[in-house]
Amino acid sequence: MLLSWITVVLALVAWGAHGAMAPAFWRASELPKSSWRLWALPLALSSLTLSIGALRLDLDTVLAAGLGPGLPPSWTARGALALLVLALLSDAALFAAGNRLSSIERRIVGACGALGALGSALVGELLRNAGASTIWPLLAATTACRLGISLGAGETLSAARPRLGVLAAAGLILYPFLLPSRLGSTLALGGDGLTVAAATLLFASARWLPRSLRRPALIAATLLAALLLQRAAALSAAFSTQAPLVLSSGE
Repeated sequence: MLLSWITVVLALVAWGAHGAMAPAFWRASELPKSSWRLWALPLALSSLTLSIGALRLDLDTVLAAGLGPGLPPSWTARGALALLVLALLSDAALFAAGNRLSSIERRIVGACGALGALGSALVGELLRNAGASTIWPLLAATTACRLGISLGAGETLSAARPRLGVLAAAGLILYPFLLPSRLGSTLALGGDGLTVAAATLLFASARWLPRSLRRPALIAATLLAALLLQRAAALSAAFSTQAPLVLSSGE
């Protein structure tokens, strides 16, 4: 469980930062920050490596989510993985080219980073929904919520004043209500409701906190949000026919 939680934390921060940095690439005449050119690719690779290592311990969930083995059978899973690969390629191009990128190329890199954040959120929701019937509008809605949470978490790596915490707070509030009724009610009415409330408050208020407190607030909110997402995945597995004993063995 600890490894799963750490994996979610790193995915939120690494891929959320890709999405959070995208607007700076679109509107600036120069690259937004030279350090991001050096850190984008290692962050993405670290997140993917840890995720693959964690998922190797739970291959049943990977198969149920349609993410393997080999070429995923689901077009949704194929699309999500393709977005991650596209973002990795753009990170490699950014690392190699640096300030030599043209204005159009910078916009493409920013767009690929945002698409990578979307792909990560979609993979997370496919894994959470593994073994359950897919209701596509709800999957799209929960993916949007996870993406918003990720964008807020990604601002942890930015020195600028947080702007996306409101999206993260909205995603956290809506997320339990968009899940299957049994899962959502367990999260909303149980002790997880306190986790949601605390993370929401921290994300929403980070923008107005003193400069010295903004990053600690975002870090704490990210840790709590990852705990909620990991808990949702564990409960979803417990409620599905794929893993009926997870809840009793983990509690």
